[in-house]
Amino acid sequence: MLRELIIHAKMEFNALFQEKARQKQDEITKIEDKNERIREILRELQIEEKVFSATIHDEEAPERTLEVKDSEIKVQKVITKLNITMFHGMQYVSPEELKRLEDARRAEEERLRANQDDSRERALMAMMGGRLEDRYVIIH
Repeated sequence: MLRELIIHAKMEFNALFQEKARQKQDEITKIEDKNERIREILRELQIEEKVFSATIHDEEAPERTLEVKDSEIKVQKVITKLNITMFHGMQYVSPEELKRLEDARRAEEERLRANQDDSRERALMAMMGGRLEDRYVIIH
């Protein structure tokens, strides 16, 4: 029963918040219409003056809470092999950076191939002298 009351109070609050947000947006639209008329009058009078512009702040829009803008990021973007494999297609990689990453990947593959365990080759050399034919030929 207490949970139902809490849910009901949250729903009422959200409805009230949405109504007030809609009212504010309507008022902002009215202000912008009036500002446009003020700008026209200022142009006719040849007066350069800044006109106030009303906006909805990020704190007032819940959907913007988790949105990150590029201007908010203060570190240099670094693209690693992990980024490419984990987030393939989700981030922009310049063609030069992509070519450099591809070259590095190929070089790493070649290095690994060169260091591979060649136990089959060594066994062939040790047991059969590097030949797949029988060593001993039976003479009749």
